[in-house]
Amino acid sequence: MLEHFPAPLVYFGIFLIVAAAFVLLCVLLLSAFQSNLEGSLGGNAKFTSVLIVTSHPDDEAMFFIPTIDYLREKEVDVCILCLSSGDADGIGHIRRKELQASADVLGIRRCNVRVADSALLEDGFHQEWNKEDVTVEVTRSILEWAPDVVITFDEYGVSGHPNHQATHRGVVHAMRSKSHHGIQLLLLVSLPLHIKFGGPPLALVTLLFWMASGSGSPGSIAIQTNIGLCWRAMGAHWSQFVWFRRLFVLASTYSFINVLAEPMHGTTIPDRQPSGGARDSLSDDTRIANGTESDVN
Repeated sequence: MLEHFPAPLVYFGIFLIVAAAFVLLCVLLLSAFQSNLEGSLGGNAKFTSVLIVTSHPDDEAMFFIPTIDYLREKEVDVCILCLSSGDADGIGHIRRKELQASADVLGIRRCNVRVADSALLEDGFHQEWNKEDVTVEVTRSILEWAPDVVITFDEYGVSGHPNHQATHRGVVHAMRSKSHHGIQLLLLVSLPLHIKFGGPPLALVTLLFWMASGSGSPGSIAIQTNIGLCWRAMGAHWSQFVWFRRLFVLASTYSFINVLAEPMHGTTIPDRQPSGGARDSLSDDTRIANGTESDVN
């Protein structure tokens, strides 16, 4: 029967079948690790509440779902502080509602989701956020929710967005306070561009590298293989769910795996920055966040 089809079409069909089988195999292997990997997030630490600090509505759906899914499975109370309403296009009021809808999909209580209402933290690639202004919002949320762990972007900010990087600096600055002593800080590791869009196969490579390099000791990892959860959560942000974000959900390694590093240890994944402009993750601020320099006055 195949002789009735042009050879190139047959070969392409075979390629698609093999590729699909390979991706499925990677998903099954990730699922196996997900079921058997001990202490994948937080090591042996016992915690009941985690605060995730993001920059924009949809960050939680694009970057943090493996972490959120793991925490919800462990019945940890997840709180989200989003530092802007995503009002760059004048639809901040819509995006606030979309964030609440995404929280519903992810099983996060709406009372545990807050969008900072500050004119000093406006969404935009060219908007500069002062770390002290971010600190005010982070401190307010810590006092309100009393988390055991705070999770945010690392220094590069996954995509290199200035708002993500400013979020990192502000959270690190906030965590210098003596009043936050004992709260663990974890940073979402920015993966290299050639790994970032590798889907399940490169998520598996990332996991194997993490295990082989021994970075699991200072850091943490979260795995999830339910691509439907990512699709539904991102779909709740319907104003942002354009074609390239649909591709992002399917191809992004962040849909399947999160590597979380403690600030003092940074990351052991080489060449993690897609561009050379970001500083090393062992900056002065991250050393301070881990208590190796003096606290805020």
